[in-house]
Amino acid sequence: MSTPSTWRVSPTPTASPWRRPTCFSPHNRRTPDPAHAAHERLARQVAQDGIALLKNDKGLLPLPHGELHVFGRALHHFRTTAVGAGTTNARYTVGLHEAIGRHSGFTLNQELAGFYRSGDDAVPGADLLARTRARGDVGIDTVYEEGLYVGYRYFTTFGVEVAYPFGHGLSYTTFSVEPHPPVVDNSTVSLSATVVNEGAAVGREVVQVTVTKPESHLEQPLIELVDFAKTPLLAPDEQHTLAFEVPIDRLVSYDDE
Repeated sequence: MSTPSTWRVSPTPTASPWRRPTCFSPHNRRTPDPAHAAHERLARQVAQDGIALLKNDKGLLPLPHGELHVFGRALHHFRTTAVGAGTTNARYTVGLHEAIGRHSGFTLNQELAGFYRSGDDAVPGADLLARTRARGDVGIDTVYEEGLYVGYRYFTTFGVEVAYPFGHGLSYTTFSVEPHPPVVDNSTVSLSATVVNEGAAVGREVVQVTVTKPESHLEQPLIELVDFAKTPLLAPDEQHTLAFEVPIDRLVSYDDE
């Protein structure tokens, strides 16, 4: 795993019409197509490889097989997409309730599951909470909310201290990152940075490019990720130059007035 280096670009304001993105419904399910089996295996492998274990107090994970106490409407209304960068058009989906029921060694607390069939993310009453606690002391929270200040945008904009910064991951070595002067044309900002492995072990480094957009009368987060890249495995003292091509329209504030 690697720890990313972040570098920022501050553009000048640019006027441009704002257009709403096309959104796809995550609820259109179709039977898996054997023709896509190889792609689906690759997607699952990428998802598994992308998981970062940040902490594991008292060896809580992996959970032993048994009954799961799942809180939140996502048990029945599983969210697979979001507006914007997270928009996807899945060929088919397997919801959390179905995955637990058919593809795992776990069972569900059916009383708690029934409470969330209404589609609300309400907190169960005291009696139901007490009965749930009596059956186990580990609960899974699926409540999800987002807005403009989702994730790192909230913490960086409002100066909130976090346990693990955006892109955090542990590494066995250390790196230096030397950014080079940007080259700007009418449509693109070209950036590059040289990464040197200064430690004693082989490793890979991620470099992130973030932007501080012009705010004017539009509310904007302090920084926004616009590009990133990862080096190949670098031996001690080995270096590699990463290149980035950032479209100008990723660096502007959009307003329809």
